[in-house]
Amino acid sequence: CLVLFNYTRLGREIKLLGGNINTFHQSGLSEPRVKILAFVVAAFGVALAAFVVLMRARTAGSAPGGSMGTDVMVALVLGPCIGGAALISQIADVTIMAEKVGQLMVFGPQVMAAMNGLQVNAEEVGGAKVAASMGACALVAADEEEALLKARQVLDLLPASNLEDSDIVDTDDMSRLLPEIDANDTDALLTALFDGGNKLELYAEYEPSVRVVLGRMGGRTVGVVAACGKLKAGALTKAARFVRFMDCFGIPVVSLLNTAGVEVESIQQQGWLFKAQAQLLYSYAEATTAKVTVVVGDAIGQAYVAMGGKANADVTYAWPGAVISALTPEAAVAVLYRNEVKADTDLSVEAARSKYAAQYIDDVAGALCAAKAGMVDDVIQPANTRAMIISALEMLASKRDSNPPKKHGNLPM
Repeated sequence: CLVLFNYTRLGREIKLLGGNINTFHQSGLSEPRVKILAFVVAAFGVALAAFVVLMRARTAGSAPGGSMGTDVMVALVLGPCIGGAALISQIADVTIMAEKVGQLMVFGPQVMAAMNGLQVNAEEVGGAKVAASMGACALVAADEEEALLKARQVLDLLPASNLEDSDIVDTDDMSRLLPEIDANDTDALLTALFDGGNKLELYAEYEPSVRVVLGRMGGRTVGVVAACGKLKAGALTKAARFVRFMDCFGIPVVSLLNTAGVEVESIQQQGWLFKAQAQLLYSYAEATTAKVTVVVGDAIGQAYVAMGGKANADVTYAWPGAVISALTPEAAVAVLYRNEVKADTDLSVEAARSKYAAQYIDDVAGALCAAKAGMVDDVIQPANTRAMIISALEMLASKRDSNPPKKHGNLPM
């Protein structure tokens, strides 16, 4: 992934070098604040490199570290991107790959054959669809032209740097009511919330239990994190990186919660889950941008603590049917109502469990109970969700918050 600052000059030299990056090109990575193409105001990477020149490997280690978090970086993978070049594509805020031509690999097929005796083709190892399924690229385009159009969409929603605000484009009624929507229909909910129903989902093919989406609400760019299922470690890290991305450029984060918590697939994976949960919690806690959370369904356990807890959200709303609890109602019955279930001989065991699960929601975990306990700011009608979010974002538009002076936090990696 090579960041091209003079597209004509460097593009010609890349062709002459057979797609390799040399020392001269690497030196250009330290100055990302140059306009590229007609529509690019932020730093813009175009991946055409096959591999770093081996004879200059010692000097090819420099990377665009100084611009991370200050200038928006978009990487276009339009050719083989292998080894060190592939690493640079992962540093970018958004990586876009073109099908059939774009490839992301740690090692190319020839190297893999020499090292491990594996006979594979480049598309199987690092094609666009494979990379998207692994979370290595945010967007997949059908060809190079569509990749450039997707880059335009991304940059249109983002500010040029962390010192600027994204454009406000007022195209929809701020007080528009939502139609009746099932809390489990995340796609319909997202479409109804965004201005004109226009949205740009990143990493759609990777860990779909969390969806991260860019769009506008009330004319302002917002990033939405929608938790819509049991969360695995990959989904948690996906959300964590997106939150940090939004916070880098002062873009508000709107969280939609409808999750029964994390999924432990095996005992051996607990360590990864611990780290992933900690990363999500850390990302929300460290973010100083505006944060609004709406609990549209279940908010169970660590998901609520990280994404909707009062310590990690400026404003938290809940729909009337929301359930906010450390345990699922079924698990709570097994722990808290075990004796009552046994004593209720008039009902079958399953019927008794259902009875006390409903009682637990009414007495402890329901939305009104959460509001009384101060866990949410208000219980809102689903139809008013968009208007309430926009109102909260307007209130938080002047938010100025900062973390204590320090070199950086110790993100649990």
